Amino acid sequence: MKSVAMLASVGILCSGCGGNADARARLDAAVAAFTSFQQALRDGDAERCRNLLTDESQPVVLEMDWTAMRSKPPIAVHAAEAAGSAIYVRGEDPADGRTATFVVVKERGRFVVDLVATAAFYARETGPAKYGLEPAPLTPRDHDRLRQKQLAEPPR
Repeated sequence: MKSVAMLASVGILCSGCGGNADARARLDAAVAAFTSFQQALRDGDAERCRNLLTDESQPVVLEMDWTAMRSKPPIAVHAAEAAGSAIYVRGEDPADGRTATFVVVKERGRFVVDLVATAAFYARETGPAKYGLEPAPLTPRDHDRLRQKQLAEPPR
């Protein structure tokens, strides 16, 4: 019952989608997929979780802490927004009150949660990488290898 009320409220929030019933139905379907994913997490149902994730995201299921997932309250979905081929499902994490955004996409004709794209959504560039070679003093072993190389070369 709570899910039905939540879906109805998302439908109302998405009513600004130009009145397009297809767009609203698409957003509602994405929210339903996300809600099912959260329920599968709380139920500890790894197989259902895998079925609600993109192929690329499925390996994450093997690493999940199922005990922690069962104890977490579900994210309260407040809105869904189309962004190209993806749908951003936004809500509030009751554990800490922070806003959470998950990416839901259509894969093989059904909506699934894309955890890889969700992680990329939160990724921030940290600046240029500082790669480089730093000079280091030669060790006695390095000197031995250089000497062996010199002795192996034919005379000029």
